[in-house]
Amino acid sequence: MAPHLTSLHLGGQNGYITDDFVDQLAHGLRNLRQINVFDCERLTDRTLLSLATYCPKLEAADISKSPHFSSIGVVELVRNCTGLKYLDISRIAVTDHVLAVVGNTLRELETLIMAECPRITSEGIVSAIEGSDGLGCQFTLQRLSFSNCPHVEKSMVDWCKQRLRQDAIVVW
Repeated sequence: MAPHLTSLHLGGQNGYITDDFVDQLAHGLRNLRQINVFDCERLTDRTLLSLATYCPKLEAADISKSPHFSSIGVVELVRNCTGLKYLDISRIAVTDHVLAVVGNTLRELETLIMAECPRITSEGIVSAIEGSDGLGCQFTLQRLSFSNCPHVEKSMVDWCKQRLRQDAIVVW
C-alpha cells in the first residue's frame, strides 16, 4: 500500500468501487487526510466504518450522493474522525441525530454541505451549530449549505448568519 498517501478520489458515478475494495485500501492508508467517494452506488455504511476505523486523521470527506450510506455510517465517521474540517453529506438520508453528533464532535469543521437531505430539520441545523454545550462548530464554520432541504425553513439563513463568523457563507 501507499502509507504516505494523503488524498484519494474514488467518486463520480462509480459503479465499480466496492466496500471490500475500500476496506482493503483503508487498512494501509492510516495517514489519509482527504477522501472522495461521492456518487458510488455500490458502497454502503461498511465503507464509512472502514474509513472511521483505519483513517482517523481524515480532514475532508465528500461522501455525498452515495445511496446506501445512512445516518449510522455517517455518525461513526464523525465520531472517529474528529479532525474533519470539510464534510459533504448531500443527498444522503441522514437525520438530525447526525447533525447533533457533528455539533458535539467536529469543533474544527469549516465546511458542512448537506444539500437535498430530506430528513434534516431546522432543529438539526441548530444542533450542528450550537452543539449540546452551546459551542458546536459555530466559531469555525465558514460555509454551510442546506439547499433543497424541505424541512429547513428559510429563516434559518438569518439565524445562522447571526451565530456564525461574519464572513461565513450560508446557502439555502
